[in-house]
Amino acid sequence: LIFEMSSFEELFINSNNNNTNEYCIHCRVECPKPALRCGRCKVVHYCSRECQKEDFKMHKSWCKQIDKLRKNNEPIQQNEDNDNKEIMTRTKENQYQLAHVILELAYRCTDTIDRGKSIYDCALMEFWKLFQMDSCYIGVCESIVLLSSMLEYDDFSISFIYYMLNYH
Repeated sequence: LIFEMSSFEELFINSNNNNTNEYCIHCRVECPKPALRCGRCKVVHYCSRECQKEDFKMHKSWCKQIDKLRKNNEPIQQNEDNDNKEIMTRTKENQYQLAHVILELAYRCTDTIDRGKSIYDCALMEFWKLFQMDSCYIGVCESIVLLSSMLEYDDFSISFIYYMLNYH
């Protein structure tokens, strides 16, 4: 198996185009197509405005945290007070926190992997972005392997492990 760095993006795009069902994070029923997505965090789905309103008290803190972390990932203007190493360190730490918060949201707010798949996919994509920044960042490779295996992206998982063992 040959692992290509773009294979994850292709896998992610293909899995999201293959009739992946979205589930309402509040009532846990399958959402009608197209599903309503939280406009702020863009991670969770709802079947109706009513469910979104009822869930807001629970979702509010997660949503604010994800939104803040995403905004903190926006490019930082370099000046004489900070150098590239400091900026990259902060960016990587922030990216790890973002991926971890989304993973924790999926774990705490969904009752099955299938119903939380779109949220787990978001977490996996954030870990992938961190891998592209720094493939040696603590826990990133393990998180990618575990999440991709859990989500049954078997070909990708095997290719990724092979790549890490042989080329890294």
